[in-house]
Amino acid sequence: MPKKKFSWGRDIRCMQQLAFLNLWDRLRGSDKLPRISSLQADDLRRVAGQLIFCDVVRSGGDTRFLIRYQGSQIRRLFGADTVGRYLDDDVIPPIKRGALQMYQRVVERR
Repeated sequence: MPKKKFSWGRDIRCMQQLAFLNLWDRLRGSDKLPRISSLQADDLRRVAGQLIFCDVVRSGGDTRFLIRYQGSQIRRLFGADTVGRYLDDDVIPPIKRGALQMYQRVVERR
């Protein structure tokens, strides 16, 4: 799997997330995911509040993102705990289009 260097502004607008994503990419090597043993607790702790993990759910040609983990800063941004709900139902309208496009690009690059 070819390496992709992510950049500030174009791909991600949070410096901590960018640093974590580049670490993730480096740790995974040629694999799709890094080995869990290669991740350090401090690496996760530094960015946990700014992360959101989603399952990719495909149905009838549509792709949706089911929220499985939501960091504390994301929870404050959304104004609620949205774990178990779909991202497209809960993203704040002014950032919805851009956020969903970014998630869709990630899925398309896999």
